[in-house]
Amino acid sequence: GERGADPEGERRAFAPCDPCDRATLRELRAAAAAAFWCYAESPTAVQLVAGQQGWTLLFEKGFLDARQREEDSLAHPPFFCLATPPGAPRRRALLAVRGTASVHDVAVDIRVTPASFPPTGADDGGDWTSISGTFAFAGMARAAQYVFEECWPALRALAAEGYELVLTGHSLGAGVASLVAVLLRDELDRCGLADAPARCYGFATPACVDERLADRCGRDGLVTSVVLHDDVVPRLTARSLRHL
Repeated sequence: GERGADPEGERRAFAPCDPCDRATLRELRAAAAAAFWCYAESPTAVQLVAGQQGWTLLFEKGFLDARQREEDSLAHPPFFCLATPPGAPRRRALLAVRGTASVHDVAVDIRVTPASFPPTGADDGGDWTSISGTFAFAGMARAAQYVFEECWPALRALAAEGYELVLTGHSLGAGVASLVAVLLRDELDRCGLADAPARCYGFATPACVDERLADRCGRDGLVTSVVLHDDVVPRLTARSLRHL
């Protein structure tokens, strides 16, 4: 393949890029661990492994319900929120959204009908040609709205107490977490918490927004997406499928 014919090509292509600093690497490791814990079998398992890493489980939703009523998990992905314990030198809260874990979640992945995002409140009647502003794919947009509405009161209280807010997820969860970050940043700015730090680390984040919303996600480091070499998920779009 292309990389095999020129194994140093990738190194040359990224040579002009600044190296990742140690602080960011530590945050990426913590976010990656939380994204992985989302696939645990129960909240108890999450609490156990998170506690071993110095985190406290504040709340969770959807882990047990998703197995009992998987059809409801299409727009209601499981998630949990961790926080550093009292007295920690750095106060952080970490919200993690589960990625694709069942055939039902695939329905969210493939719902690529565009929807206005952030939501405008106007009904576009399902006609994407009437959408104004920026847009995201409807399945992930709907899931992000659900997660945000469920978590906003708690996240607002944490931000008001000086906690840094970090969101994360893998695959589908990364797309949803990235969209939640957009909603969170907007609401923090509107309620007088514009200085509250909030950011998202997504792993294998799908291509789920338009160019203008992607630029907004990258503004001030709001969303950082981590892609492993030739991972197909972040590159998979309706246009790329038509080219295959």
